[in-house]
Amino acid sequence: MKEIWLNKEGNDNLIIFFNGWGLDEKPFLFLDKKNFDILMFYNYQNIDNYGSINLKRDYKEIFIISFSFGVAVSSILFKKGFFDSLKNIKSIAINGTPFMISEKYGIHPVIFTKTLENLDKKNIIEFYKNMFIKEEEFKNFYEYFSVSRDFNDIKEELKKLSLISFEFKEGFINKAIISSKDKIVFSLNQKRFYKDFNIEFKLIESGHFPFYKWMSWNEIIGEVYG
Repeated sequence: MKEIWLNKEGNDNLIIFFNGWGLDEKPFLFLDKKNFDILMFYNYQNIDNYGSINLKRDYKEIFIISFSFGVAVSSILFKKGFFDSLKNIKSIAINGTPFMISEKYGIHPVIFTKTLENLDKKNIIEFYKNMFIKEEEFKNFYEYFSVSRDFNDIKEELKKLSLISFEFKEGFINKAIISSKDKIVFSLNQKRFYKDFNIEFKLIESGHFPFYKWMSWNEIIGEVYG
């Protein structure tokens, strides 16, 4: 697991962002960062052997925003005590659940296995394309904010994610945002999870990658805490 500060200016509030599989910071750089320090985690090839996160300072409010497979990773880390040193946490899940490889709550295991077995440099582009419902959104992503990670690195990450044991401790996720036209993690499965665990969610009109609906991180938070 890697980390990078998208913004570190001594703001009162912090966002800890758990990115999705196969991504880096580039697709999110357009979002206005005003009023937030932002620490991003990604590339989940190793999520073991982590103690409690040490930020070396206190924040007034901390928002954990997890996207796609990042929802599963942050949920595992929460149960392992990764966030135990933090106070005043609010957690938002976007288009993912703690059980990402699941016929009931996530991606069907057969589909996931086929994706992993057939993944190459050509169909990784198809995966990115399927994150969107509008052609212009995909073109914007691919031409201006395309991921700069090595393909083999991305495939290895997916292999490691296929082996993790999913865990969830109730009370971690406070709110969820679900895209009604998600072609990666079907909205029906997401809604089933959040209904079964009595977690409030908001349904939005978008594909799997909904971030072009917003201009800032503050707008994302405002979607469920406005």
